[in-house]
Amino acid sequence: RKESSAASDVYKRQKYVNRLDLLAYDKYGSSRLWWIIALRNIDTIKDPSRDVTAGLEIYLPSKNTAETLAG
Repeated sequence: RKESSAASDVYKRQKYVNRLDLLAYDKYGSSRLWWIIALRNIDTIKDPSRDVTAGLEIYLPSKNTAETLAG
C-alpha cells in the first residue's frame, strides 16, 4: 500500500479510465483541476490520457489544497 506524504491527501482506487477531468469535477467541482491530480501522482501517471486505468491507486489532494494550487 502506498503511503501518503501529505496528511490532507486521500488515497483512492481510480474508477475513471483516462478521464482525470471527470474525477477532478467530482472531487473539486471543476474539471479544469485535473492537472493537480496528475501532478500529485507524477510517479504513477506519466501520460494522463493513457496511464489512468481502472483500479489504478492514486492520491487525491484535498479540495483546499487543490484550490490553493490553482490560485
